[in-house]
Amino acid sequence: MHRRLLIPRALLIGCLLLLLTGIALTAFLVSERQAADRWVMHALQVENQLSRLRILMLKGEVQKRGFVMGGPVDLRASAYDFQKRVWPELVKLDEMTKDNPRQQRRIQDLQTLYWERVAVSRHILELASRGEPRKATAIATSKANQHRQDRWSDLAIATEAEERRLLDHRQRRAKALETPVMLAIAASIILSITLAMLLAAERRRKVRELGHLNALLERDINRRAQLEAELVAARASAEMAAEGKANFLANMSHEIRTPMNGVLGFTDLLLGSRLDPQQIRHAQLIADSGKAMMRLLNDILDFSKIEAGKMRIAPERVDLRHKLKNCVNLMQSAAAQKHLELKCQIADDVPSFAMVDGLRLRQILLNLVSNAVKFTQEGKVALAARVRIEEGVTLLEVSVTDTGIGIPLEQHAAVFNEFVQAEDSTARRFGGTGLGLAISKNLAGMMGGDLTFKSAVGNGTVFTLTIPIVVAAAPSSNLGKVSEEPADTSVINVLLAEDHDVNQELMQAMLAHLGHRVTTVGDGAQALDAVISAHAAGRQFDVILMDMQMPVMDGLTSTRMIRSHGFGADVVPILALTANAYAEDIAACLRDGMQAHIAKPVQLQQLSAALTKWAAKPSNQLPNERSLISPALHSKYEKRKAELHAFAAQLAEAGNYDDSSMEQLRSLLHKLAGSAGMFQDAELGAQASELEDILEQTSADDRPGAVRQVLRMGLAA
Repeated sequence: MHRRLLIPRALLIGCLLLLLTGIALTAFLVSERQAADRWVMHALQVENQLSRLRILMLKGEVQKRGFVMGGPVDLRASAYDFQKRVWPELVKLDEMTKDNPRQQRRIQDLQTLYWERVAVSRHILELASRGEPRKATAIATSKANQHRQDRWSDLAIATEAEERRLLDHRQRRAKALETPVMLAIAASIILSITLAMLLAAERRRKVRELGHLNALLERDINRRAQLEAELVAARASAEMAAEGKANFLANMSHEIRTPMNGVLGFTDLLLGSRLDPQQIRHAQLIADSGKAMMRLLNDILDFSKIEAGKMRIAPERVDLRHKLKNCVNLMQSAAAQKHLELKCQIADDVPSFAMVDGLRLRQILLNLVSNAVKFTQEGKVALAARVRIEEGVTLLEVSVTDTGIGIPLEQHAAVFNEFVQAEDSTARRFGGTGLGLAISKNLAGMMGGDLTFKSAVGNGTVFTLTIPIVVAAAPSSNLGKVSEEPADTSVINVLLAEDHDVNQELMQAMLAHLGHRVTTVGDGAQALDAVISAHAAGRQFDVILMDMQMPVMDGLTSTRMIRSHGFGADVVPILALTANAYAEDIAACLRDGMQAHIAKPVQLQQLSAALTKWAAKPSNQLPNERSLISPALHSKYEKRKAELHAFAAQLAEAGNYDDSSMEQLRSLLHKLAGSAGMFQDAELGAQASELEDILEQTSADDRPGAVRQVLRMGLAA
C-alpha cells in the first residue's frame, strides 16, 4: 500500500514544483517586459532633455549674434539668460544617465564644452559692447569656435544615439521573451489543472485513511484513558516525593540542630578549660566546623521551604529606615576586623514606615552585606537606599556596593543558581554553601520584586534589590478605646498557658477587669493536665489562651495533645497568644488545632473581641489598658528589662557567644517583645522582636554585633 501511495505523492510534489517554476518564470518575464517599457520612457526623456539643451543653446547663439550685428542692448541680457538656463538642464541630464558610464563621460564632456562656450560668448559680447563688432565677429566665426560648436553637436547626437541603441536592444530582448512568456503561462495553466486533479485524488485517499484512523482511534480510547490515569498517579507520586524530600530536608535540618547545639556548647566549655595549644587548636577546629554546619542548616531550611512552596510572604508595618540601619550596624564588627569602611546611605524620600515583609527584607540585605564584607579585602562596602515611582507603584531600591574581588563575566549567568559560587577556589578560600543568593533571589521574586547585579573582576560588585512597598503611617499611640455598647455580664473560665511572669500578671489583670475567671499554668504540659483535671472534676474551660514558645512542652504540641484526648474545638477553643506573628506561624497554629491567633502585645479590645467570638461570653466593659498596670507590675517589668540588659552586658564582657547563651538571650528578647507594647514601649518591643529574629539567623562571627545592638536598646533604667 505504501508503494502505491508513493507514486501519486511524488507526482503531486513534481507538479507543484513545476507550477511554482512556471509562476516564477512568468513573473520574471513580465518583470523584464516592464523594465523594457521603463527604458523606452527613459530614452524618450533623455532625448527630450537633449532637445531642450540644443534649443536653449541655439536661442542663446541667436541672441548673441543679433547683439553683435548691432541689435538692441536687451539682446545681450537675453543671451546671458539662455546660457544660464542651459547648466541646470545639463545637471538634470547627468542625473538621468547615472547608470551608464559611457553616457556619463559624454555628459562630462558636454559640461566642459558648455563652460568653454560660455567664456567665449561672454568675450564676444564684451567686445560688441565696447564697439568692436569686427573683433567679436572674427572670434565667433573662428575655426576654434566652430570646432567647439561642432563637437557639442556631435556629443549630443552620440548621446541620443546611445540611448536609442539601448532602447532597440531592450525592445528586441523583450520581443524575444514573448513566446517563452506565452509558453510559461500555458504550462502553468496545464500544471494547475493537473495539480487540482491530483489534489482531488489525494483528498479522496486521505478521506479513506481518515476513516481507517478513526476506527483505530476508537479502539485506542480505553488505552488512552488508562494512560492518563497512570500519568495522574505518576504526577501525584512525583509531587508527594518532592514534598517528602522537602519535608525531610526541613525536618533533618531541625533535628540536627539539637545535637549540634550540644557539640557547639560543649566545645565552648572545652575551650574555656585548661588545654595545651594543640588541644585548643583541635577544639577550635571543632567549633568552627560546627558553626559552618549550623550556617549550612539554616540555608538548607530556607531553601527547602521555598522548594516545597511553604515559604510565605507576610507584609507588616515596618520601621524601614531603622531596619536598613540595623542591617548595616550588625555587620560593623565584621567590617572593622578587616579594616573596611561600611557605610549606610538612605535617601530622604525613603519613608519611615512601610508595609513589607520585614523578616525577609532583612534576610536578603544581611546576606548581601555579609557577602560584600566577606569578598572584600580592602576598600569599602556601602548600602544605599532610595525610592522611585514606576507606573504608579512605589519601589524601594537598595543597592549594596563593594570594592571586592568581583565576579568573572562567564560566571554571571550562574550566580543565582543553587550551590553555585563564582569558581571552585571561591568556596575553598571564603567558604559558604552557594545557597544564599539563590534564596535571596527567590525571596525577592516572592515579594514582587527582583535582585540583580553588575560586576567585573577586580572592580567589585553592585547587587540591587528592588521590591514594591506601600507607605504606612506611624503606629498610633492610642492602645485601646472603651466600648460604648452594652455587653453581657456572663463570666467565662479561661485557661492561660504562659511562662513569662510579667505576661502572666498582665493577662490575669486584663481578664479580671473583663470579669472572667482565669487559671494560669507555666507550660504546655501543665495546660494538658489542667484540661484533663477540669474535665474529670465536672467543669470545663470555656477558652484556652496558649503561648506558642514555652519550656517542657510548647504551645503547638500541647494543642495537638489536647485535641488527641478528645477535647475538640466545639468543646474548648484554643487561641494562640504569642509574639510570633508571621504568616507561617499563624498557619502552624491553625493547622495544629487552634482556632485563632492573638499577637502580642495584646490590646484589650482585641482580647475582648476574640473572647466574644470564640467563647460567646463578652466582657462587661473595656477599661483603658493603662489602668491594668499596677506600680508593682510595672516595677517587675522594669526588673525584667534590667535583667536582659545585665545578661547581654555579661555576654559582651566575657566574650561568650556560644549557642546556649544566644538561645537564652533570644528567649529573653521574645518575652520582652510580647509584653513591651502594653507598657507604652511599642518601639522597644519591635526592636526586641527584630533582634530575636536576627539572633536566630546570624552567624557566629556576627553575634558580637547583635549583642551590642541589644545593649543599645535602652533597657537600663
